[in-house]
Amino acid sequence: MQALELLETEARFEPDLLITDLVMPRMGGADLAKQLQISYPGIGVLFISGYSDQLSTVDLFEGERVFLKKPFEIGELISAVGNLLLD
Repeated sequence: MQALELLETEARFEPDLLITDLVMPRMGGADLAKQLQISYPGIGVLFISGYSDQLSTVDLFEGERVFLKKPFEIGELISAVGNLLLD
């Protein structure tokens, strides 16, 4: 997964927010978020998905998180990002 490889090689990079789709090839967004949470326990996560049944996966994630169902409006995205970064 490119995101994990980047974070392993760029030690000075400390993300505050992860925006990820829940359904991806090789590794789902929830698994990616759990892996990143190990190194960055305060990271906020914005999960997106076109599948509303994926909401139960988000509920298992411990930490600051928001779920947006696709399609969503740009204002919803801006609001979700703002809420995660300002908390």
